[in-house]
Amino acid sequence: MADFYNGGHAADGPLVGLIHGAGSNHTVWRYQTRLLANRGYRVMAFDLPGHGSNPEPALRSVEGMAAWVADRIPKPGTIIGHSLGGLISLELARTRPELVERLGLFGCRSQMSVTPELQRRADAFDLAAVALIVGWSYSGHLGAHPEPGVSPAGVTARLLESELTNLGGDLAACSAYQLGSEAAGELKVPTLVVAGGHDRMAALAGVVEMAESIHDARLVVIPYGGHFMITDSPDAVRKALSTFLASP
Repeated sequence: MADFYNGGHAADGPLVGLIHGAGSNHTVWRYQTRLLANRGYRVMAFDLPGHGSNPEPALRSVEGMAAWVADRIPKPGTIIGHSLGGLISLELARTRPELVERLGLFGCRSQMSVTPELQRRADAFDLAAVALIVGWSYSGHLGAHPEPGVSPAGVTARLLESELTNLGGDLAACSAYQLGSEAAGELKVPTLVVAGGHDRMAALAGVVEMAESIHDARLVVIPYGGHFMITDSPDAVRKALSTFLASP
């Protein structure tokens, strides 16, 4: 299931597919859907099975999630993923390269193993798992948000809490996926890699290592960004996306 946005433009505009991360849903892309639709893109913001408004049974492997997305993409386009969604995007590019013209990887490393403590708490539907993720995602983040009164950490916590029943399975899928390095090394399309300087879920060193393994990667580091830079640093993400999509 996906929400479509076209900003009032023709529905045949260039396609951009947005894939959310673990314990999340399509609403995490709220800033990017508006931006892209207003620029004439046909935007598909997916709810993976079992997430958001998608009633299908949740999938428990990156490979299965990538196959599900592939079956729903109507034409080749730009695929952008956050965290687990980045791994799904890598797998989609590996298995169905004809669907991927450009790739965007946000808060993603080629290997994303989860700590045993976080996995245990998420499997138990323990709200402490949410606190751990938020703490690792926003530690030291002091930048002002463009929307007055918005607490990025608070918004992320509410989103993760709403998807708590999916969090453990999603995190386990991240840890189990072992083809990320192979997929990154095989990429032959322009790829935007975005890292948050305060992200401890996908630490900068690992993101840089992945970017260096990609043939045509453009690395952008948001110094004050957290793991959820798509919501906590929307202006910086807008600039990175706009530059990338306008480039050859």
